[in-house]
Amino acid sequence: MHKGTLKSGEIVAVKVQHLNIEAIAKLDLDLIQKLFKIVQFFIKIPGFNSVFEEVKKMIQEELDYIHEAQQIEIISKNLKKDGRIVIPKVYNKLSTDKVLVMDFVEGGKITDHAFLAQNGIDAEVVVKNFLDIFSKNIFIDGVFHADPHPGNVLVNESGQIVLLDFGAVGYLGKQMKEGIIILMQAAVLKDENLMINGLKKMGFIGDTPGIHQVCKKVIRLLGDLLVNELKIESLNVNKLDMDQIDFSKVFLILKEIDLKEIEEVVKIPKDWVLLNRTIALIMGITTQLAPNLDVFKTVKPNLYKMAIQKESLEMILKTTLQQQALRLISLPRKMELFLAQAENGELEVNSKSRKIEVKLIYALAQQFLFTIMTLLCYYLYYQSANVFMLYISFTSAILFAKSFAFGIYYKRKLR
Repeated sequence: MHKGTLKSGEIVAVKVQHLNIEAIAKLDLDLIQKLFKIVQFFIKIPGFNSVFEEVKKMIQEELDYIHEAQQIEIISKNLKKDGRIVIPKVYNKLSTDKVLVMDFVEGGKITDHAFLAQNGIDAEVVVKNFLDIFSKNIFIDGVFHADPHPGNVLVNESGQIVLLDFGAVGYLGKQMKEGIIILMQAAVLKDENLMINGLKKMGFIGDTPGIHQVCKKVIRLLGDLLVNELKIESLNVNKLDMDQIDFSKVFLILKEIDLKEIEEVVKIPKDWVLLNRTIALIMGITTQLAPNLDVFKTVKPNLYKMAIQKESLEMILKTTLQQQALRLISLPRKMELFLAQAENGELEVNSKSRKIEVKLIYALAQQFLFTIMTLLCYYLYYQSANVFMLYISFTSAILFAKSFAFGIYYKRKLR
């Protein structure tokens, strides 16, 4: 990287590709590929090859400065109204695939505590802005800087974040985004089947026969580990209380997870490779600057915004309808088993829990009917522009939300 001055007087940064860098990159990739093959010999996880392919693609794109200029333009456009961030302007007419000319921007590394203190900049405010900007890029825009280490993330004297080096850019695909939203639904409902559907959508789980039972086992064991042994608050690893962990229980739980089963279940989706790297780097910066910050609280607004986008709402409605339909279809069989147990004297009746179960069944039936009414009336409104149909659709949606909330309440009372 060099500093230069244009004939017009502007000070610029000139990024020039090193001589023979392509040959050096090829040697590095060959070495990485051999290491991947050694790991894969011991741990046979489907999709592991995609990790190497993503690394290879990232390195090749980092060597193409025209591609980098295009990524800068895309992300700059997405963030053009955000005054908290500065992205250097590219001089396209002066740039080639091996030379990139940009505005010269000054600043200190985002993790430079002395620079922040010297300029009266609140580190926690910087981190909150950093998390908010990146969570918007990832969850809403679906395009993000995939190499946000402290050398590529600066802060200027005004407290604005400066992003440099866009050679590595990640994308959050439709399947991955929908999977995250389904996982959010599953977390609210505490629904293991829905959680598995979300992981399948994201590409972490395949369609091997019997996979649901293995997934449920792993989810329950890991859930028990997280809830009862590893007490982490606010996605903050610094709050992990090591002294209170009973490691004998941890090892017993991990012992129950068969590595062979994991190999058969787990896949590595290619979208996850750069996303995982980006999240790790973001968390590293966050931990250094604001170790006690509630990360989830900071990124939650953008997660919600992602969930209420038009295409996301359509997907949520579709998923909810499918879930309610499956539950209603299974009700007659459950009732049949219930009556058979009652006739054979195998049933221990708890009147309080039975009343709650009846209310839960009633709530499920309501949800199904209100979903049908919402979709049907909205379709009629769309076809005829009859405002009355829109009112009915809106009312049905409110009634569905009410019934849905009661359903969650009754389900938790049964636990």
